[in-house]
Amino acid sequence: MAIKRKEDDNIQEHAARLPNRKYGYFRDDQITFLVTHSDNQLADKQLQDFATAINGKLEPVRNRLRGTMPRGIIEKTPEAISFPKFTGAKLLRSKGLRLPKEHAGASEAFSIIKCELEGAPTNPDGLLDIIGELTKQFPPNQGSKQESVAGLTIQGSSPNWLTSAASQGGATGGPGGKPSPYYGNRKTAPYYLNIITKLKNKKIYGDGEGVDVAILDTAPCAQDLVAAYKEWPDHPLIATLLGPNGKLHLYPATYEELLRLTCTSLNDHDYKMSDHGLFIAGIIHSIVPKAEIHLIEVLNQYGVGDFASFIRGLLKVWAEIFKPDRLGVVNCSFMFEKPLHNNHCRHMDQTGDPDAEFERAVLEFSKSEQATQLILEFLFNQLYGMGKQAIAAAGNDARAGDPGPTPARYPAALSSVQGVGAFPKTLDKLPTGKYRPSVFSNLSESPDQKGVVTKGIGTLGGEEGQGKGLLGLYLGEFPSGERNESKWAWWAGTSFAAPILTGAVASILSRPGNNITKTQDAIKKLSGKGVKIVIDAGAGKQEDALPVTQG
Repeated sequence: MAIKRKEDDNIQEHAARLPNRKYGYFRDDQITFLVTHSDNQLADKQLQDFATAINGKLEPVRNRLRGTMPRGIIEKTPEAISFPKFTGAKLLRSKGLRLPKEHAGASEAFSIIKCELEGAPTNPDGLLDIIGELTKQFPPNQGSKQESVAGLTIQGSSPNWLTSAASQGGATGGPGGKPSPYYGNRKTAPYYLNIITKLKNKKIYGDGEGVDVAILDTAPCAQDLVAAYKEWPDHPLIATLLGPNGKLHLYPATYEELLRLTCTSLNDHDYKMSDHGLFIAGIIHSIVPKAEIHLIEVLNQYGVGDFASFIRGLLKVWAEIFKPDRLGVVNCSFMFEKPLHNNHCRHMDQTGDPDAEFERAVLEFSKSEQATQLILEFLFNQLYGMGKQAIAAAGNDARAGDPGPTPARYPAALSSVQGVGAFPKTLDKLPTGKYRPSVFSNLSESPDQKGVVTKGIGTLGGEEGQGKGLLGLYLGEFPSGERNESKWAWWAGTSFAAPILTGAVASILSRPGNNITKTQDAIKKLSGKGVKIVIDAGAGKQEDALPVTQG
């Protein structure tokens, strides 16, 4: 990518602004606020008053630094994405499911407010200074002591973090490998996952009837999906997933959202991955063919989104897709670019490189910043309280030779989310007799920033290389330029381990005799039926494993 330089001496001054910056992490000119309030929706006047008040809070900072660094001002009316509070029947259903008292968001109306800064700092890490000043004035986790602004109680402020199908916007991770062609017969491709046989043998298998599965990810355009059924009706997944009576329901991003996201791509995986979400949908459909699968486009065609696009997608799940009388589960095969560990940043040791200095600044900020976790807790605790706990990919940041295990990224690192790591299709065992994780896989069992440990699960995620990943539905052409004759591909990553668990959970939920209506209980049932085996995650870490083969 191009690097911004001084015109006089051709020396790079600082990390460039997006889209010319090497490492993405967050939007350079946007701040998000978590606020709680009494009404379920916010009026434009209230948002305008909020912006005026925040500008007033930042005025002393602008005056102090005037002439050295522009600090930005909020001129446009901020955008609010609001979640109503639990009331009546929802509160009753969530009783006993809500997390400990310090984890909020189950019974309050809250909003994520996105503010755009005019005249934001040219140096992108200047935005971290602005948020640091706001955090001093509105520290998170203050409970009833939180200050009210324009009738809104500010719980925390955060950058508008980028999200991606691969933790690669910050030049780390990436899918476990690039998708590669399957050269066999389309109709007889070995896509069968033996998790179905395991569940049938335990007499806990259901076909997904009555379950809604929501996938927040990339999505092909509707015309490509329609054309796929017309052109390749002999494909065993296309016929039942994309046909006139198919189980896939598409929720495309708006034109405005795509305009905002279109310039951003992944460093080492800079290719179209519109099929990433479809690949995931195909895995789930192969396990539970009667489940209704809802694919919500929150990432652009290159696999990148932001905090705001994700939250809008989650609100769609909350308000439009999940119904009180139906079962549901959410699959999140993406990661937030907020780094939680040194292994989430791979270029900090480079000296004299402004991009490396920027990466160090982001990591230092992230290790102490609490508002992002608080915002995510509000969002995912809503699902947890509904009995529809989200399942998320742990991330693909690990590298051979790392001195210790790499922890999960958000959202998998949250205690209210079930994280999923990956291991190879060969199911390699170490001298300890335990399974070896895939070389790229983050831990699925990781403590969040409050020290709460989430019990993670590892399952099939594959390894990089022809025939070493999962075999799944893939419509587009390949990054190598090869034609896609079969409409199958091999692909590896924790992104594709997560939907195996999602499909297994949907299966257990849908079997009438199981009498299970909550995602959390389905995961416990899965663990209690002999399919839990320990995986050796290195450095004394152990995680539960769901050993799955394909073919």
